[in-house]
Amino acid sequence: MLAQMHGKNARIRNKTELLAHFDEIFDSRVRCEVMKAADKDVWGNSHGFTVSTGAIWFDDFSPPGTNEDSHAPDFWTKGTFRIMTVNNGSFYDCKAE
Repeated sequence: MLAQMHGKNARIRNKTELLAHFDEIFDSRVRCEVMKAADKDVWGNSHGFTVSTGAIWFDDFSPPGTNEDSHAPDFWTKGTFRIMTVNNGSFYDCKAE
């Protein structure tokens, strides 16, 4: 996973590194963007899936069933995914509702 740490791009290689730097990686603006996002704010392209304006990018979403409806209200709660990039330290002017 890629994120910014101390103003530089950093590759987070494992769960231990992620947890050690969690608050820095998922800064308040990224957390706000993710928490205020609705299902309609998740979209994808050839690079993967993102939330809203690109706060996080993820891929390899794997719902357990083979015929899951991606438009079902609970689709995103049924599987696992791999975070590829967190765009922390960004311009998000997020105000939680």
